[in-house]
Amino acid sequence: MQERYLGDSHDFIKYALLRRIHQQCCLDIGLNWYLTCPEELGEAENGDGEKRHHLKGGAWHSWDAELLKSLNFFSDTNQREISKFESSGILPESCVFYGDHVPVEERLNWHKKALEDLNQSDFVFLDPDNGFIVKSATKSRKRKYAIYPEVADYFRSGQTVCSIQFARQCDPIKKANAVRNALSMEAGVPINFPVLRGRVAPNILFVFLPQPQHEATLLSALEDFCHDSGGKAELIF
Repeated sequence: MQERYLGDSHDFIKYALLRRIHQQCCLDIGLNWYLTCPEELGEAENGDGEKRHHLKGGAWHSWDAELLKSLNFFSDTNQREISKFESSGILPESCVFYGDHVPVEERLNWHKKALEDLNQSDFVFLDPDNGFIVKSATKSRKRKYAIYPEVADYFRSGQTVCSIQFARQCDPIKKANAVRNALSMEAGVPINFPVLRGRVAPNILFVFLPQPQHEATLLSALEDFCHDSGGKAELIF
């Protein structure tokens, strides 16, 4: 996550989803921002973060009108600060945030601190820049990815965990299945739970590793979420 992304169309789907999960499943949420700095990554001038189609309303409005109104604040680039989002009330008051920047060195210590800070949350959401780690990632650019053992550690701690995955220039369904299978192998458990697909450009996937006691209510919430999305979200089984 980079602060300049705050409130874009992908964010709308993320926060609408988290609001729905909290409301419908009664789960306390922890959010690990996987925060990165575009200047350190050489990305400051690429213009990312300006896809804000949701501000036009339409189906987005019927999905979560209150959220749409709240996110309009972040259309101003000067307001895109994590601290302002965390205090905005967009996510439930009980939500716990972990905002330490992802380091190049000593990442394991960063991860251990995240586990400690979020250990009271029922549902942990991970928001890396790109998604799950790929073989081509250089040492510096690994900061843009979640690493499979990191994700599995939340599950091993008794929490339901979800991480995002962007599907750029690929088949989103094949990507969803590949990531889900890799996460299943790392966690050592079968994952017979759907991936949520956000149908925006590029597609955003939400890959879940749920605790058994959360599966039924979480699936019901996702089905309702897709139903209310106006065709902008679907489940991949």
